[in-house]
Amino acid sequence: MTIKDVVTPERIVFLNSESRTDVIKSLVPVLASAPGMPNVDQMEVAFLQREEMMSTGIGMGIGVPHIRLPGINSLVMAIGIHKTGIFDYPAIDNLPVKIVAMIAAGVSQHGEYIRMLANVVTVLKRDEARKSILDTDSADEVYRIICQQK
Repeated sequence: MTIKDVVTPERIVFLNSESRTDVIKSLVPVLASAPGMPNVDQMEVAFLQREEMMSTGIGMGIGVPHIRLPGINSLVMAIGIHKTGIFDYPAIDNLPVKIVAMIAAGVSQHGEYIRMLANVVTVLKRDEARKSILDTDSADEVYRIICQQK
């Protein structure tokens, strides 16, 4: 399974949210628009609870909120880009989060879920990919950037 299998240009959005909570609340409906997703409220609660346990800000301006829920049959991802950064999104390097890759999977998809987390983090950790993503205003271009990376 590749990034291209779990995200579409329609699930790549540019954010103006001021807080980590607002970012999650903005991205959940985008993710929930994919076929076979649970209702928005259930997903929002799960993502917010996950963030309360431990922030998914991994550094370098990247956040990867992720959950596994019953009823999800196919792994799905949405990507949010915030040009100036979300300053209240705790990250290990204390830098504001600018790129958020939100992932939802079914409870039985542990292996695929872990591999997809690793794949998207590998792509986003590349300086050139992050810079290119933040320099564009096109969801199609972001999609091309994240899907062409190996």
